Amino acid sequence: MRVLNCISCGKIFEPIINTKICPICVKADEERLSRIKSHLYDYPDASLESVSDILEIDREKIISFIKSGKLEHISHMSIQCENCDTAIESGKYCDECIIEMRTSFKSVTNSISNDADKPKSKGMFTKRK
Repeated sequence: MRVLNCISCGKIFEPIINTKICPICVKADEERLSRIKSHLYDYPDASLESVSDILEIDREKIISFIKSGKLEHISHMSIQCENCDTAIESGKYCDECIIEMRTSFKSVTNSISNDADKPKSKGMFTKRK
């Protein structure tokens, strides 16, 4: 039996699926998300701060919903790209940074595969006296 501490409330629970949050906190998050979506349906131009203040939901929790894509394209709320601080609507990175990272990863993986294709040396050679 595998048990974990909930990263949200700290209680010990037995995970049924790959999660680090206990079922009680998952249900509370779903309820918060539902309240946010309902509020944004009624007030589509609401800011992050106003939603947080009115619904009494932590700003960081709302940002985590946006980053995870659960509030994608629902509102005009924006967060900053974690790489360049450009305003984005969801996720962690802007499109430009994603393209740049993919290009960098491709060049690194190509470099690694090219190194793997090179013949390996058979050992260290020294000059005999």
